[in-house]
Amino acid sequence: MRSTKPNLNRIIRRARDDDSTPLGELTKRSTTHWGYPPGFFDWAPGASDVLPGYIAENPVYVLDDDGRVVGYYGFTKEGDDLLLDKLFVDRDRIGTGCGKRLWLHAVDTARDLGYLELVIGSDPNAASFYEAMGAVWYAEKPTPSPEWTVQMFRFAIPPIAFRRAMLENAPELHALTGRSTLYWGYEPEFLDWEPQSIAVTPELIAGSVTYLLEEGDRIAGYYTLVDQSSGLSLDKLFVEPDLIGTGRGKRLWLHAVATAQEMGATVLTFAADPNAAPFYRAMGAEWLREEETTRAGWNLQMFRYLLTDDPA
Repeated sequence: MRSTKPNLNRIIRRARDDDSTPLGELTKRSTTHWGYPPGFFDWAPGASDVLPGYIAENPVYVLDDDGRVVGYYGFTKEGDDLLLDKLFVDRDRIGTGCGKRLWLHAVDTARDLGYLELVIGSDPNAASFYEAMGAVWYAEKPTPSPEWTVQMFRFAIPPIAFRRAMLENAPELHALTGRSTLYWGYEPEFLDWEPQSIAVTPELIAGSVTYLLEEGDRIAGYYTLVDQSSGLSLDKLFVEPDLIGTGRGKRLWLHAVATAQEMGATVLTFAADPNAAPFYRAMGAEWLREEETTRAGWNLQMFRYLLTDDPA
């Protein structure tokens, strides 16, 4: 038996002008989650609006779930600071992980813009969310309403870096592999089927080229290249489940391709979980065939990637 799979049609994209009205309506619905009575925010007319000018002038991204916008965030500049002044999830999606996914994307956007720190202005009810994300409260900002204040937070953006795995990383990478595999909806007992295929041991690390993607003190993902008689193989590429779909897989793939080129390889071959096949196709890998396994209905997807064709 398998549990419900993740929704692969949920994407984060840049907001468009025609998102303006739906985002304003979403903001109002989201605010009602906290139990504010009708008219509570009459002292701040237009506070829920997301105008086309705001979208055009600022980094604004929406979480699109198969055609329905279920959340968004937006940045503005406040002096030298980058302010996350909007992050809203539709009322029926609060508590489902959408907020965290938007947060992680927002952190990546801020990093790509060259910032080392984020400033956040939060509804008092959302303060616990930002604390859970690692932000640090530093001030309470008054508003025209004595009943409502803005909670101000700062968040130090963790650097992203690749480093070669060490033997002592094996247990942590093995555990990460299991968590990542179960992301696709497999039951826990799936990990007991051919466990050696997903095992990460000190011997594997010693006999391969394995790189970690680190964000601050956290390992976000890793990949392993193994030199086989048939050539260089991408033996493993796994990302922490809460970071799947946030671009970490692509970062790992691009680094793996560059590493394989530095090793003098001309082609990279690998076997993929059926659920990961769309990712590798999107990366430009060529699907070759399916290979049957001892598990009925579950076939390995075989790929190759010609490194000589890579623009890098």
